[in-house]
Amino acid sequence: MNLQTYLRNHLQESTAKSYYYHINKFKLLNRNTEHYNYQKVMEYIEDLRKNFHSKYLKNDPFCIKKILRLFN
Repeated sequence: MNLQTYLRNHLQESTAKSYYYHINKFKLLNRNTEHYNYQKVMEYIEDLRKNFHSKYLKNDPFCIKKILRLFN
């Protein structure tokens, strides 16, 4: 089962679309994300928080951490 199918099966459609968007954005901005662990993701989120306003970051960190926990 791929990520998009998993999200559609376990979340509401709008939430699944949002998560998928944010995860793809994360993958585009970072190399080798398939080898990331929780620590590496938290470092990425920390960098986001340093550089962007908290309103901008409302969904990115949450959905990335949630999906990482599901698949690790």
